[in-house]
Amino acid sequence: MRPAIFEYHAPDTVEEALSLLEMYGEEAKVLAGGQSLIPMMKMRLIKPNHIIDVYKKLKKELSYIKEVDGKLRVGALTTHYEILTSDLVRAKCPILAKAAENIGDWQVRNIGTVGGSLCHADPAAHYLPVAVALDAELLVRSSSKERIVKASEFFKDVMTTALLPNEILIEVRVPKLDGYGWGYEVIQRRSGDYALCISTVLLRLKAKVCESAKIVIGGATPTPLEMKNAEKILEGKKLDEKLIDEAAVKVYESLARPMSDIKASAEYRREMAKVLTKRALTNALRG
Repeated sequence: MRPAIFEYHAPDTVEEALSLLEMYGEEAKVLAGGQSLIPMMKMRLIKPNHIIDVYKKLKKELSYIKEVDGKLRVGALTTHYEILTSDLVRAKCPILAKAAENIGDWQVRNIGTVGGSLCHADPAAHYLPVAVALDAELLVRSSSKERIVKASEFFKDVMTTALLPNEILIEVRVPKLDGYGWGYEVIQRRSGDYALCISTVLLRLKAKVCESAKIVIGGATPTPLEMKNAEKILEGKKLDEKLIDEAAVKVYESLARPMSDIKASAEYRREMAKVLTKRALTNALRG
C-alpha cells in the first residue's frame, strides 16, 4: 500500500523543525529514520498531514556520542549501528550496545535511530527497558523551552510517551557502568525481530555482595516494568545461585498481567521473564 497524501518538510535547523511542530502540532509526525513510521504510514495505520524530516539535514548535528560530566550523551539521531560500533559505548555502557545488536538487520541498524525508537515507544523495542534500568535522562525541546524527562516517566503506554506535540527529543544521557555487572537477555522468534520478552539487569557489586540492583522487564507489558520486589531479594546480600533463583521466581510472580497476542501468550511471557532474568542475573554476577 501507499501512504495517504501528506506535505513533506525538511527543516535546515532544529529551530525550524520546532517552529513547524508549533504550527502543525498533532497533524505532524517527525521522521527520524523512518524504520517504524514509514511502514505504519504505508499500512495507513496513521495518516499524518505533515511529515517533518529531521534526519535528512539534521543528522550531523544530532548524531554524536560523547562523555560529559561522568555520563554518556547520545544524540537522538545517532543510529543503532553507530551505538553498536562505538568504542566509547562498548567501554563505558556496553549494555546499550548489546541492545542495539539485537535490533533488526544491518539495513535497519544503519538507518534507524535511538531517538526514533524511544519516541515510537513500541513495547517490544530493545532500548526501552535498558533506558529505564539505566535511569536515562531524555533531553526534549520545544520552541520556548527544554526539559529533562526520566526514562521511567517517559513511556506512558503502548506507543505513547510524555513527549508533547510541539517537542523533539534532542539527546539521551546515560551513566557509565563502572563498578556494575550487567545482563541483557531477550527472546525473539528469529534474530532481529521485535522482542517477545526482555530482561535487563544492573548489579552494583562488591565482593559479590549486591549493593544495589535493577531488574527491568520489557516486551511483556505496555511499558517497561521494574521488578522492585525481586530487587529487594538481592540487595545487601552475597549473591549465589539460590538467591538468583528466588529473584527470578519473584519476577514471575510479580508479572501478574503480561500482554497476550498472536506472537506469544501471557503465560509464555511470564515464564520467559523468569528464565531470562535468571540468565541475566548470572551474567551480571560473572561480569
